[in-house]
Amino acid sequence: MKPTVTILLAEPNMYFSLGFSQGIMTYFNNLEIDVRISENLLDKTVCDMVFLAAEQDAAELRYLTQRRTAPAHQCIFIFKEKPSRHDNIQFKNLDGIFYRHQSMSWAMQIVTQALHSMALPSMPKKRTSAHRPPLTDREIEILRYLANGQRACEISHYLRISPKTVSGHKRNAMEKLGITRSSDLNYWLLRGGIGQLASHCLPTGHRWNAAANSSHQKTPPLLLLPHRQSGPSQNPPENDYA
Repeated sequence: MKPTVTILLAEPNMYFSLGFSQGIMTYFNNLEIDVRISENLLDKTVCDMVFLAAEQDAAELRYLTQRRTAPAHQCIFIFKEKPSRHDNIQFKNLDGIFYRHQSMSWAMQIVTQALHSMALPSMPKKRTSAHRPPLTDREIEILRYLANGQRACEISHYLRISPKTVSGHKRNAMEKLGITRSSDLNYWLLRGGIGQLASHCLPTGHRWNAAANSSHQKTPPLLLLPHRQSGPSQNPPENDYA
């Protein structure tokens, strides 16, 4: 079975993006490796490589370059129009910079280096992610309330815990996700980040049950709550795992 590589391409210059995509596909076809090129930003959490333009909204750039919710082997590269003296400082945590005037042969060198860092057959894996504990059920629950537009005081009312406890769970979740700003968390939530979390970010055995929503009368609509294995849904328990 041939290996498959997923590449996220976030480049507003459609002419450049099309040419780059065609070059990438030709390169992988020659290697007999299946490649899927996506422009869906939600694929950030599952793709093997990211190529993104430096000319992004600040929140979007932070989202696309963070690594906590991405595969450990994911390589991230920046497209830039021209070099500047601060590039090596600004993008020091990324895997490389590709300037748009450079040739496709240089781009293929970058891709080749990335392939050798991935867990493809006979290709050693070079990067391991720092271990962080998965999100707890309560943290995910609070993130889903936040994604639904609820404020801390409203969440505390629904869950029968204090607003400070809500804020504490939010801070813990942000730390585990590698997110440092509330604005970035909001951006991540609006992008559907919860639904795209990798399994290692979730509690063991965790799964979502949309039907549970209908039995929680005090829960706002559209909120998906974690499925409880203990039995039929009841009103939210008081401080059961706060």
